[in-house]
Amino acid sequence: MLIDGLPQGEAIRAAAAAYAGKPGRLVDLCVAVQQIPAPTGAESERAAWVEDRMRAIGLADVERDELSNVYGRVPGLRAGPALLVSAHTDTVFPRETDLRLRRLSNGLLRGPGIGDNSTGVAGLLSLAEALVQLAAPPVDIWLVANSMEEGLGDLRGMKRAVDRLHADGSAPAAGARGVLGAALVIEGMGLGRIVHQALGVRRYRTSAAAPGGHSWGDFGAASACTASLPSPRRS
Repeated sequence: MLIDGLPQGEAIRAAAAAYAGKPGRLVDLCVAVQQIPAPTGAESERAAWVEDRMRAIGLADVERDELSNVYGRVPGLRAGPALLVSAHTDTVFPRETDLRLRRLSNGLLRGPGIGDNSTGVAGLLSLAEALVQLAAPPVDIWLVANSMEEGLGDLRGMKRAVDRLHADGSAPAAGARGVLGAALVIEGMGLGRIVHQALGVRRYRTSAAAPGGHSWGDFGAASACTASLPSPRRS
């Protein structure tokens, strides 16, 4: 089915109906997620909360791994290739950040991490609530709240999740099924937009050496920072 025809699909219409009249519920979820600090590499508190929510919703095979990824499965009519739907739990804000929210006159909420990616995690949980009320999907759907997406997290959470779910027979929970066939990522920023092509990520580690020394006693000596900068062009 082409994407233009999706709104006419019976299963799509049923799923959309599950969201009707529930925007307040989604906002409440966004706020609940946002109020739990989750700097990259220290997402365990938020991950524990998401794990409890997944269990309460009734997902199958709920588990949290050593990287604070949280997994839950919606059983499908067949094992797969399974669908992975994910949202990252970490934020760019340190633990000590004041997480108080402000409600603007236009009804918008403003606060650290409310968009990136508390809204994404709330969307993932809201999707879970809808899916467990509907008929079984054609294939298993794995819902994953992954860690360490931002910056120096280097996508380690997602890499681990894909490795675990994509390897035949090594899905997180005993008896769980699945080899991945496709993946969808829910991101709280850029709502209303679908990105269907991915960018490659390359990370480099560099080093620079220089005489250095004490900033007072060796004043004038080049530092490693200076040595690593390109020489200014003279016109």
